[in-house]
Formats: sequence, C-alpha cells, structure tokens
Amino acid sequence: MLSRRLGVIGNNMTDFASFFRKITGHPAPFAYQVGLATEAWPDVVDVPTGLGKTAAVLAAWLWKRLNDDAQTGRRLIYCLPMRTLVEQTRDVADALCRAAEPHFAALNRPLPGVHVLMGGAVARQWDGTPGADQILIGTQDMLLSRALNRGYGMSRFRWPVQFGLLNNDCLWVFDETQLMGVAVETSAQLHGFREQLGTLRRCHSVWMSATLSVDQLDTIEWQAVPVSRRNPRPNNRRNSRNRPTLHAHVNHLPAGNGGQRSRVFRAALRSAA
Repeated sequence: MLSRRLGVIGNNMTDFASFFRKITGHPAPFAYQVGLATEAWPDVVDVPTGLGKTAAVLAAWLWKRLNDDAQTGRRLIYCLPMRTLVEQTRDVADALCRAAEPHFAALNRPLPGVHVLMGGAVARQWDGTPGADQILIGTQDMLLSRALNRGYGMSRFRWPVQFGLLNNDCLWVFDETQLMGVAVETSAQLHGFREQLGTLRRCHSVWMSATLSVDQLDTIEWQAVPVSRRNPRPNNRRNSRNRPTLHAHVNHLPAGNGGQRSRVFRAALRSAA
C-alpha cells in the first residue's frame, strides 16, 4: 500500500485525483488513470487514442515515486518508435515535472530529471546519478540497444553501465506499439529474461496501444494467452447524460511460462445512458 508522507500526498483515489488536477490542468482523471496510480502496474494499457495515456503514465509514476511505492522503479523508461513522438512526450514530461515541483519540494526531494535519447540528441550524463529519480524518453533503437548491452551512439566501454541501469529499478513503458515492429517482441523477450533470471531491483514493463494484439507478447521466455474479462469498472469524468464516458475494466492474462498472471487495463468510449 502507498504510504502517507507529511500530509502532502495520500493513499486513496481522492488524493490522486487532486494531484492529477493540479499537475495536468484536467478536471478529473479517468478510471484507468486512477487505476494506474493506485493499483499495481499492468502489463498492457489498451486505451483509445486521445484519452491521455502519456499524461496518465507520467502522473502515476510521479505519484508513486512521491509515495515511495516499492514496485515502481526510480527510472521511468519511455520508449517510442519515432523522434517526433519523443519530442512531444518530452514536452509533456517537462510540464508535468515542473507542475509537480512543489510536491517534491514539500518532501525535500529533488525533482526527477528528464533526459532524451534519440539520434542527434543523446543525453550523456544520466548514468552518472544511478540513485536519482529520472525519466528517460527515447526511440526504440537507442533504448533497446542499451538494454541489450549494445548501445548505439556510445562507447562500448560504457555498455555494461547502461545495460545494468536499464534492467534494474526501472519502469519500461512502450507506447505506440503498432509502429514498433519487431521491437515489441524484443521487449517482451527482455521482460521474460528479467522475470526468469531475476534482477537486483524491480523492473516492470508496460505496453500501451489501442491496437496491440497480446499475441505479439508471446515469446519463448514470456507467454501471454487470450484475455478473459473480469472486474468491470465503469466510470465517467463528468456527470452528463449526453457526454461520452470512458468505461474501464481490468482483464487478466492467466499464467504463462513465467507462472504469473498479467494485468490488462482496457477502456472504451460509450455513450452515457
């Protein structure tokens, strides 16, 4: 359970809703956005385009780091298929971190740094502070090559350093997976290796897309199977009979080779009754 720190933040949905409003400017979070912040990280976030996946993950990670959630790595690794998406996500992350600064200051904690890794703009010094909270946003070639101990655009003598940091104490988020090609399977295989071989600190992976097939996550080391719907969770952002509402529920992927069930946040727009 998330802990209360100095009365600034708390451990329930109401507290996160207030935090979300302050740092994003949105009137209230959707059900799946609350779920990301107040429940265990899922494996898959299946949400239609335009419903705030980027802000949801960033806000949830900031919230959980403020609350010292043991299951949330100190490094958020946000992996994307295109440079333009990296730049857009960096702008969102910068804005949310600036808005969250008073919350970190109230706990006498430094604000997480935002670093970009893409061709022509590769952050060089982020690995010098492995104990700091950090947000790394980059293209799949730059990030996955480092996770595979073959980092592009860097000295091979530093490969093991970033290999170790990107496979420990991290939350990996793979967004716009429909554009990633075989990187989806590569990331799932890496996740499987970490689950089977173990890591010094928790390292979880989340795949986000409105069109991701769980079949892509079936690899030799980590297998997913067709989902079965459980625990429907309807919720609307505003009470209006005419406004489309976001209905969210959690699906569970029964245990595969790793022996653990996967959790899938699914959401769909429907007309309010």
